[in-house]
Amino acid sequence: MLIDTHCHLPSLKYRNKIISILREAKEAGVEKLINVGASLKGNQEAIKTEVFENVYVAIGVHPNEDRGKNIGLIATELEKQIKSGQKIVAIGECGLDITNWEQQRPLNEQIKLFEIHLQLARKYHLPIIIHNRNGDEKIISLLKKYKDLKGVFHCFCSTWQFAQQILKLNFYLSFSGFITYPSKSYLLETVAKVPAERLVIETDSPLITPKPCQDEQNQPKNVKIIAEKVAQIRSDSFLSVANYTTKNAQKLFNL
Repeated sequence: MLIDTHCHLPSLKYRNKIISILREAKEAGVEKLINVGASLKGNQEAIKTEVFENVYVAIGVHPNEDRGKNIGLIATELEKQIKSGQKIVAIGECGLDITNWEQQRPLNEQIKLFEIHLQLARKYHLPIIIHNRNGDEKIISLLKKYKDLKGVFHCFCSTWQFAQQILKLNFYLSFSGFITYPSKSYLLETVAKVPAERLVIETDSPLITPKPCQDEQNQPKNVKIIAEKVAQIRSDSFLSVANYTTKNAQKLFNL
């Protein structure tokens, strides 16, 4: 059995497409998946997919989503959404996204928004799913203020040195199709060294299609390719990787 710990399913108005995605995932051995929201509207759509037996939900606001909305209003709406869902297993994705993009949310606002998620995760005893782009030091500093939290750095793309800091805080690392890209070969060191009990896998579909099928839109079924790549990197068997990544996901998200 495999679990895709991070994907973005279509809106429920495309029900037949979701059914097809879930069928193909099951055929590939993917028994459960977490449909992750990244905006207030996206969260509402994700919550609607709870009607599918093997679909669980995470809700949050990506650092650059819902820009222009009052941070306090976002906090209020997020809490309402947490209470409205029946299968919400995490808060996120949320975090920091620091680039040169002129339209990005100002960093001080990103930090405020991230802290709202951290506070909600603490209040509702839920793990947090962290998006991190160029925010290593700031995120570590913030997490040290919330030492009682657990969670995962989704689509991990930083260095082994940073990974070690994350592990000291008892967080998990999640790897995506990036580990199949030659341009991301630096990630292989971390994949090889991270303790088995802290490793989970994801597709981040429909983004980051693994290299073997890059001409296609990514789907949860491709988490099998990620597991195979992890097994290759760690000189491990596929069954072993499937076993411990599934157990880790079940433990982290209380599935």
